[in-house]
Amino acid sequence: MISQNDREFLINLKQVDIDRNFIEDNFVKHYNPITKKIENPRFNWDDEFVLKPGECNNKETLTTNAGLFIFNKFIVENLLEPVMTYWNETITKKTLAKFENNISEGLRNDLLTIDDYAEYQNRLQWILSIHTMVCGSFTAKTIAPLKDVIKKRDRLLKENEEKLKTGDAIVAAKIETELLNDAKKELAGDPGMELFDSGARANFDNNYKCNNIMKGPVFDPIDGKYKIAPTSFSEEMKKENIPEFASGVVQGQYPKSVATAVGGYEVKKYYAEFQSITLGPKGSDCHSKMTLNILLSDKNYKEFIDRYIVEGSRLIKLTNSNIKSYIGKNIKLRSPMYCTSDKFCNVCFGDMPYRLGVKNVGLTAAKIGSNFVNLGMKSFHDSSVKLNEINPDKMLI
Repeated sequence: MISQNDREFLINLKQVDIDRNFIEDNFVKHYNPITKKIENPRFNWDDEFVLKPGECNNKETLTTNAGLFIFNKFIVENLLEPVMTYWNETITKKTLAKFENNISEGLRNDLLTIDDYAEYQNRLQWILSIHTMVCGSFTAKTIAPLKDVIKKRDRLLKENEEKLKTGDAIVAAKIETELLNDAKKELAGDPGMELFDSGARANFDNNYKCNNIMKGPVFDPIDGKYKIAPTSFSEEMKKENIPEFASGVVQGQYPKSVATAVGGYEVKKYYAEFQSITLGPKGSDCHSKMTLNILLSDKNYKEFIDRYIVEGSRLIKLTNSNIKSYIGKNIKLRSPMYCTSDKFCNVCFGDMPYRLGVKNVGLTAAKIGSNFVNLGMKSFHDSSVKLNEINPDKMLI
């Protein structure tokens, strides 16, 4: 816990006080021209203290840290307060998406303006510009193979040698998973793991694996089978494994270059096919008797805000104020799938496109093609083989 004086210092800060000089003076090791020595910072980002109700847009007493306090003071205070209270979750790729989801809802419900969102982006970009003062880089331990992990890898490869010779990608992927779990345990708490854990840059299951454990299964386009590269980029590449590593390069480069043309053509076909699909006037209703049965859950309920459901003889619009009462229940959703109008009616399609001023809703179908392009582009960075369990009972209707 920080001292009472340091706590009061933070509490009395204003948003305008936070600039690069403030961060360098209080959160970074710096040279003191008077003492002519390198001095430790006044605060560490994870220094904890207790925040009393109302001290920074918080309704309850909570334990926070100096880094999150600066984030709230600079990003949330006097800007995003209409849609959120004090944000007390560590900022990672996943939690930032959750944070911004609140902003999206605020824009949709007119609690925030476009100017508010522009100001949020300006503030966020400044916060991101000081990332080198917040997050450390990789350490010596995270950029080199771990001896125990490599020793275990060699043993597992030897034990499964016959299956791996046949290109059994499932066995290879299971070996990789076991080794990655061992590496995570050994590296737990290491400062170099911050970049992996935050999701900001490198992917542990791909980048760390390829660099420090093994390249693993690589698809060979010549014979249509997988070949297993048993070493990592940090180790000696054996002559007999050069084709596997070369195929991995091609697998990454192809979707980044040639395959983008294929995806782009698919997008153009969607535009050509669906450009004439438009909405009827505001308030239109085809009175279709057909509905979709949907189980509303914590994960999907936001997708159905501004849509219409049927309860008996009543037509009900799902809004932010009532939709959570339907979570865990099956709803009868009016859907464009069953619309009987020449142009999709308002009730079947919902209110969102009317609020956004979108009339040619068919053009939004191009997102399907662009999603395929994006998935292909991502494979440039990650071509690793992943295993998933599929339950046919949940796939077949």
